[in-house]
Amino acid sequence: MLWKTGVIERVPSNFHLSKIIAQKVSYNNSKQNLDNDYFKFFNEQLNLGIIEEIEPTNHKSQIWIPPRPVIRKDPLVLTTKIRPVFNYSLKTKGLPSLNEVAYPGTNIMTDLLALL
Repeated sequence: MLWKTGVIERVPSNFHLSKIIAQKVSYNNSKQNLDNDYFKFFNEQLNLGIIEEIEPTNHKSQIWIPPRPVIRKDPLVLTTKIRPVFNYSLKTKGLPSLNEVAYPGTNIMTDLLALL
């Protein structure tokens, strides 16, 4: 990601808020018996090398991006599809979010629409 100079430093650590969100997601997933499916997604990503496990050195000074599950229940499919979506627009204390301090990428939607 390309960050705007002098602004990324203003994004605060959001460990406490991210931890609360993770606990809420875990609670809701376990109520719906979706814990295994949710963890399976992350394990597949880990095995493919898309994500990696880290040991946080100072978790209260790092920026955390909490995921929330998106659940697709299709009556034609026997299994429930669940995938995480990461909240880059999470703000704390009125300071900028990661979305606000990153340069926008190229809009490829216009190219896709032209192809259709």
